[in-house]
Amino acid sequence: LNVEVANDLPLAWADGNLFERVLQNLLDNAIRFTPSEGRIIVKAHLDKSGRNWLLVSVVDSGPGIPEDIQERIFQKFTTARHEASGTGLGLAFCKMVVESHGGRIWIDNNADEG
Repeated sequence: LNVEVANDLPLAWADGNLFERVLQNLLDNAIRFTPSEGRIIVKAHLDKSGRNWLLVSVVDSGPGIPEDIQERIFQKFTTARHEASGTGLGLAFCKMVVESHGGRIWIDNNADEG
């Protein structure tokens, strides 16, 4: 696990307990779907478009999210794999928390990174 946090981050007003759980859910998913020799990176930096948004990302070298469920991955009871052991509530929870704080959450699939 690598962590890349920009040095110039301002304080962000948010419910720390909820965002800790969001990060935990995202990391749990990354760990579950990343091969043992794979990599996981957590990044935090300011949006470069001048909006002063804090961007936090979890990047992994797992297989990514299948194209047929990408649009609904943040809906309740949606899982990335049929054999997944999760309930399909983790990413729905993440979306609820992020959006209730005025943010947004999304996925970017990459051929080389999950």
